[in-house]
Amino acid sequence: MRNSPEEAERPTPSPVRIGVALQGLSAVPLMFLGIGIYRVYIELLFLKPVYDLPANVSAGHNPYDIAMVVVLLSCAIFSRRLVPLFRRRWALWGAVGLMIVGAVAEYVSFFEPGAAGLLAYPAAITAGAGTALMILLWSELFGCLSPLRVALYYSLSLIFGAVLIWIGWGFSPIYLAVYTSAMPIVSLLCLRASYRRIPPGELPSTNWGRFSFPWKPTLLMAAYALAFGLHEQEAYATSGAHSSIGCVIVAAIVVVGVLWRSERFDFSILYRVGMPLMVGGLLLAPLLTGSNSRFSNECIIASYTAFSILIMIILSSMSYHWGVGAVWLFGIERGVRALAMELGRAVTSTVTASGIDTGSQALLFDAVTIALVVVVTMLLIGERDIASAWGVKLVDGADGGESAGRGRLTRRCAQLQHEYNLTQREGEVLVLLAQRKSITEVERELFIARGTAKAHIYHIYTKLDIHARGELFALLGIEAVADDTGEAEE
Repeated sequence: MRNSPEEAERPTPSPVRIGVALQGLSAVPLMFLGIGIYRVYIELLFLKPVYDLPANVSAGHNPYDIAMVVVLLSCAIFSRRLVPLFRRRWALWGAVGLMIVGAVAEYVSFFEPGAAGLLAYPAAITAGAGTALMILLWSELFGCLSPLRVALYYSLSLIFGAVLIWIGWGFSPIYLAVYTSAMPIVSLLCLRASYRRIPPGELPSTNWGRFSFPWKPTLLMAAYALAFGLHEQEAYATSGAHSSIGCVIVAAIVVVGVLWRSERFDFSILYRVGMPLMVGGLLLAPLLTGSNSRFSNECIIASYTAFSILIMIILSSMSYHWGVGAVWLFGIERGVRALAMELGRAVTSTVTASGIDTGSQALLFDAVTIALVVVVTMLLIGERDIASAWGVKLVDGADGGESAGRGRLTRRCAQLQHEYNLTQREGEVLVLLAQRKSITEVERELFIARGTAKAHIYHIYTKLDIHARGELFALLGIEAVADDTGEAEE
């Protein structure tokens, strides 16, 4: 029997919410946190090494970033021939092999400094290419997950990665070399184990339509990457990009929000918190020096982390809901992000080398950056619904195959949500019901209690004036099949 509207809308008691949150946390598959492991590799080798690595010092950051950008954009351009990437053995073992070769070369230069000149560029280039492949492999996996699962797993992986980095700080050089070199292998093992948890029907598809350039999320992240790049070296002087307290705090806020307040958690908190943090950090940066700059650096890193999580959720949602190829999406966005960060880094280096880096000029650069960040954020963040298309459209008018069919289904659900005034969470439940998910699966995807899931379904059915899932399928224009099992539960 259905709950009454009054019962359905009654707030969930705190002990129940705590129980659901703990149950949701305990149910998180640990292998999905492997996405945070390659961040350990990046930070301990290239961003903030524990020991000075002569090869890294000799080559600098540019060859690593350039190699990464080339591979990311190349994979995006040729994505139709490459996907699904996780089935390409050369991509799996190429990512691991290149990353290990880069790590070994870096540490050989530490123990044999005379070899630094010979190893510097090969180490940076192989490591950058391998990192790009690893990023795309994990991005393709996260494109198979619902937005709330992406938010939880990715945020937990950031915390997990930071802990692994903190552990690495205590190792001697030889143990740190082994520890760092093992990270790509562990990450790959986690990736393969994670794919075994994805239902066959939700694995990455090779059959998707032609979509327009994802300019909204790409431009949004590029603006924050540029701002971060301007202060990257200062930030690394006091904090690690992936191990800072600011990064961990932002990730923890998302974890608590998804598990504790999953019914009302709004992803807009990421940009509502992220933009003021970036503005505040940039305003304080010229005023704080030395150890006092730690606070402004933490603000900048926290803001960059908030938008990194937001973009991860947005792009994964576009792949999950609209059927856009994840390798294409993430290849473009991560490539442009790296270029924007490199631009910020280059501007800072040029100004510093010219000897004109006075306080007033630093304030001018930060003022321009603040204006860019604020304007871009306010213009592009108008997409309130995380599952919207964010400016990406099917451009060739063709059927586009099974993935484009997912996009049409999502579009129809969005129309019903707007027409019948469904809430954001009810819209998410509607999409899951349209995908033939059972109530148990709805609970798992949205980290909500069974009674809450039933209440959402009750409200959806009431607003749509229907009584069974078959009627819902008729509204959506899809065919009911014999194995739809959610009906009895509702």
